[in-house]
Amino acid sequence: MIAWLDCRVGVAGDMLLGALVDAGADERAVKAAVAAVSDGAAEVTFDRVLRCGFAALKATVTTPGERPVSHRGLAEIVGMIEHAGLPDEVGAASVAVFTLIGEVEARQHGCDVADVHFHEVGALDTIADVVGVVTAWHSLGWPEATGSMIGLGTGMVRAGHGPMSVPAPAVAGVLARTGAPTWAGPLPMEATTPTGSALVAQLAGAWGDPPAMIVRSQGFGAGSADPAGVANVTRVVLGEPVRPAAGEPADVVELRCNVDDLDPRVWPSVLAALLAAGALDAWLAPITMKHGRPAQLLTVLGHHETAADLRRLIFELTPTFGVRWQTWHREILDREWQQVLVRGHPVAVKIGRRDGRQVTIQPEWRDVESAAAALDVPARVVLAEAQRGVRRLT
Repeated sequence: MIAWLDCRVGVAGDMLLGALVDAGADERAVKAAVAAVSDGAAEVTFDRVLRCGFAALKATVTTPGERPVSHRGLAEIVGMIEHAGLPDEVGAASVAVFTLIGEVEARQHGCDVADVHFHEVGALDTIADVVGVVTAWHSLGWPEATGSMIGLGTGMVRAGHGPMSVPAPAVAGVLARTGAPTWAGPLPMEATTPTGSALVAQLAGAWGDPPAMIVRSQGFGAGSADPAGVANVTRVVLGEPVRPAAGEPADVVELRCNVDDLDPRVWPSVLAALLAAGALDAWLAPITMKHGRPAQLLTVLGHHETAADLRRLIFELTPTFGVRWQTWHREILDREWQQVLVRGHPVAVKIGRRDGRQVTIQPEWRDVESAAAALDVPARVVLAEAQRGVRRLT
């Protein structure tokens, strides 16, 4: 399954949570995760509301006894998440969201990330929003997502440090780290929050228009405000990727990680396992990491529906602590196989065509090697004769 996150009006944690549940995420799993991370001190409810006359689901977190503004630090929030008994992927992604915000806040305040104390982001309802959204995403099978342009809003917003222009510095800082496209959008108010921007940054692997898909469901998450003339909602569209015919542009996912601590003798088995698991291709390139350490850049190409399994396999087979990914457009040639004889030895040849016109010929190298060994001639000789043989047939 793949997803498109429509944030052109704006996005906040509660809006994204409502949209995901409205689209079919497991509501009971979300409620259980919120209760677990808050030790029973928070509860999330979902209500059908109208926004500019448009039906949407409003997620509301209630936290009896919680202070209006909490100043929890990153370590405390991470501890709450780690002790909640959440699935590993949910816990890791939730921590990543707060770590991203923490790193941005640390840069803005000129301090170490361990010394950052969150204001609104540290409140229990925000923690519940983050864990709830990631749990909802997990219940949907962790779909590969494309994010739209993000509506920031205009005007001023009151934060823990006083009034600030929209976008708030934390929002701009988070989005600067992701390369997400933005615009002011239609709302004369803060339309995107730090939590919303960090969640979209964590979930979206690419930015742009809706990917080619067969739509299965959609959900609308309501914002707190109901301004006139604009439906203040975040939308999530879920569907199955469309496999285009050969020769038509197709989207593929590219996964990457840097590894500097794996015995080089292990790499051939890693690449073989990734290809066996459905990767379209997998390769290594030598790089130099920080402190001058030599390392390998692992790159894996796959379809959207296999990307989650490939990520899990990368974590299992290598000691990496993180995998990054993005979506690329790809055009492939129409392909056909023919067989030619080189001095009596069969060699399979792959022919690539575009719009019916032959554009490339590639003999199968293993067949070339076998024929060269049997004939006791250089492989380049067999290669040239195989290519000439195909040209006579086409």
